[in-house]
Amino acid sequence: MNAIPLPLLPVATQPASTSSRLLSLKQLLLVALGSGLLVLALWFLSGWYWFGINMSQSLPYHVVIIDKKWTTLTRGDFVVFVPRPSEFSAQFRGIQFFKQVDGVAGDTVQRDYRNISINGRYVGFAMTRTLRGNVLNPIDAQIIPAGMVYVRGDHPQSFDSRYQECGLVGQEQIVGKAHVLF
Repeated sequence: MNAIPLPLLPVATQPASTSSRLLSLKQLLLVALGSGLLVLALWFLSGWYWFGINMSQSLPYHVVIIDKKWTTLTRGDFVVFVPRPSEFSAQFRGIQFFKQVDGVAGDTVQRDYRNISINGRYVGFAMTRTLRGNVLNPIDAQIIPAGMVYVRGDHPQSFDSRYQECGLVGQEQIVGKAHVLF
């Protein structure tokens, strides 16, 4: 079966009218004004909030809003913090950690060999070495002092408070309280 070609008909084009060009200009101005207001609002709020992206497997969440003006932390809150300076943490220079608060001031950290518990609730096993082969020491049994929190990640190889090299996290290390978006 042969196809029969259809004749091409010329399409009449009309120049855009002045009113449609004016409407386009109005739309452009509205978009520019809206974008400007959004940028201004984000700049204003940047003193209190900013976005964070989790690139590790330690927690199953990827995007958070970080509240830089937080006041209190409770078990279950998420935090972003900077590791305390040490020879071990030098490899993490410039990196902020995203973890969940699992122990607060007054809670008891217990250790049975490398099994770590808080107030009698098992929270994880402390590995002997990092994936790079660095030695890891388990946290000592202690009562969490005021101004400190115990943080953890869900991943079994998360670098968190199970290890002396990370330890308890002080309030001065905390960048902000994180609110999970997804």
